[in-house]
Amino acid sequence: MIFDRLECIRRYRGLGGGFVKAADFLENTDVFSLPLGEFEIDGRAAYGFVKETALERENLRWETHEQYADIQILLGGAERIGYIPFSGQPVAVPYSAEKDVAFFAEPGKGLECTLRAGDFVIFLPGELHRPDCPVPGEGLSRKMVLKVRVG
Repeated sequence: MIFDRLECIRRYRGLGGGFVKAADFLENTDVFSLPLGEFEIDGRAAYGFVKETALERENLRWETHEQYADIQILLGGAERIGYIPFSGQPVAVPYSAEKDVAFFAEPGKGLECTLRAGDFVIFLPGELHRPDCPVPGEGLSRKMVLKVRVG
């Protein structure tokens, strides 16, 4: 897991492959004015979507991916995101290759980060994370999720 500010995205070009194209996109696009919905950066090798979510209750579903890394960037509002290393936690919903996701039973609290506009996290394949958790006093999260194929 990586937690940083959008103005520092250039340093993660070193992750290679689609991260170079994702960083180029983020450096050359006014991401704060993008409309809701999906868009392509490099076909299905790197793509993303913008969404708004009213965060009213704790998300208890931990997830992980096999084919894609997530770059989750807060564009407005606030959101808590959890991270915990994978250590054999039981699977609640088996991996779906079509959706590139598996869900896990509540493995514990783990590390939590509060993201505000301009913050981002990167989750590599196999890293358990729990997005879309509310921040007291903040109701809405507007974020962009970039999917970067690494597997």
